[in-house]
Amino acid sequence: MLKTSIRLWKVITCDLFGLNELRYTKDSGKRKRALGMGLLWALVILMFEGYLIASMLGYVKIGMAEILPIYCYAVTGILILMLTLLKAGNVLFSWNSLENLLAMPIPRSAILIARFLNLYTTNLLFTAAVMLPGMMIYGMAAGAGPVCFAVFLLGILFAPLLPLTLATGLAALIKGISSRMKYKRLAEAALMIVISVGIIALFSGGDYEAISAETIKNLTNTIVVQLSAVYPPAAWFQKSATEETLLPMLALILVSLAVFTVLMLLLNRFFLPICTALRQTGTKHHGKVMTGDRSSLMWALVKREFRYYFSQSLYMSNTAIGLVMMAAASVAVSVIGPESIEAKIGMQGIVVKLLPYGLALCGCIMSTTASSVSLEGKTRWLTRSLPIPEKTQYDSKLLMALLLDLPFYLIAVAAAAIGMKPAGADLVRLIVIPAVFLVFAAVIGLYANLLFPRFDWENEVQVIKQGAATAVAMFAAMVVIFLSGGAFAAAHFLFPTPLAGNMVSACTTFVVILLTLLLYRIISRKKLEQ
Repeated sequence: MLKTSIRLWKVITCDLFGLNELRYTKDSGKRKRALGMGLLWALVILMFEGYLIASMLGYVKIGMAEILPIYCYAVTGILILMLTLLKAGNVLFSWNSLENLLAMPIPRSAILIARFLNLYTTNLLFTAAVMLPGMMIYGMAAGAGPVCFAVFLLGILFAPLLPLTLATGLAALIKGISSRMKYKRLAEAALMIVISVGIIALFSGGDYEAISAETIKNLTNTIVVQLSAVYPPAAWFQKSATEETLLPMLALILVSLAVFTVLMLLLNRFFLPICTALRQTGTKHHGKVMTGDRSSLMWALVKREFRYYFSQSLYMSNTAIGLVMMAAASVAVSVIGPESIEAKIGMQGIVVKLLPYGLALCGCIMSTTASSVSLEGKTRWLTRSLPIPEKTQYDSKLLMALLLDLPFYLIAVAAAAIGMKPAGADLVRLIVIPAVFLVFAAVIGLYANLLFPRFDWENEVQVIKQGAATAVAMFAAMVVIFLSGGAFAAAHFLFPTPLAGNMVSACTTFVVILLTLLLYRIISRKKLEQ
């Protein structure tokens, strides 16, 4: 069975990041786009590694090198848990190719393990990117011996296993619960969002009132204590690395393998029933003859987009979580009170000034337009066969994204306005900036999807989570928001009068509006020959 699982895993990983297609394609355009994406990913990785190494060196400089092992392990575990939770269910229980595999003499457990190994592979790469710099910096700073380096190397191999197993178990539970409901996809997306937000709150919560000193050391020690309580395996890894003993690490490995084994046994029992239940659809109206609705062309296309959106749980959960976080963050800040937050960070008036940019950052994490074109997949010919202009189709995708954003935007702005009572320029920024950036995110997402379309996907994960368009749109939106917010913050703190900050904010917002209009004009003339 293990050999079969490895062979299946090799077949699955052939398509990892589209490398197999890139290897054999003779299309120079695809190669150029792949080169551009490779450079973009290299830039993102360099930025991530630079931030990571700088933060580690900062801890070393203030004499806190001993926290680096738990820092690396906790960052790896939390991010893997969060990111894998949103896609594990669709990877494990995907019906694509499953029907053909079940007809072969292949055990269900081999299919399940192969799909789990696919998730493990991508998370192993991420773990190595975090743990290797930590190992080198901690090893040099603490003068660590060979046992410490062995602990870190074992950590790279086994650190992804436990959070990946927990995320897979939660995803399977969500799939199992939603498969018994009438509105499976909607229920699954709602459960996914609730659990994801709950995990974020769990790891970000804490008794910050107990922090009496404002120094980095005290804050870091408090975070370490909280991490040890919330995620005990990180404390085991910390003890094994700092004390250079293999016993805690071996215990961690045994626990991870035991949890993984139990999960695989349970999933093997319910694997096929869940896949079958998720594939079933209910019959509405029981064969009654219904009169057709008449509506405008644009509204018909928008309704079509919404129907597809609410039929795909992965699509919903990944694109709605940022909007939910935007509304939740605004409500949380309003309930806690900006004065309380400003007192802890020692910067008066900063929350009211920068909250609009924070809300925009949450809301622009992933727009539906970044994958809406690619998700049409092999059925795109249906729309193209109709006498509908390309621009009208693109406009319907933009309108659908903005209508989806609208209720969350209204909740966020209303909660912040009621809770913080901003006035004058602060109120204008609160209303205008999130709206402008939500529109920009929708337009840049559609533009990126037209630049990097993919219609030959086998699983929605390849488009929504791993698609080039999603990465480009997310990166571009975040860069523009950081530049705009950073320019405003610099002007606000460097100049004594608020006029300078207001003018910078107005200018950067105006530039974003012009950029949005320019991209929309390019999109309107775009002809996608697929």
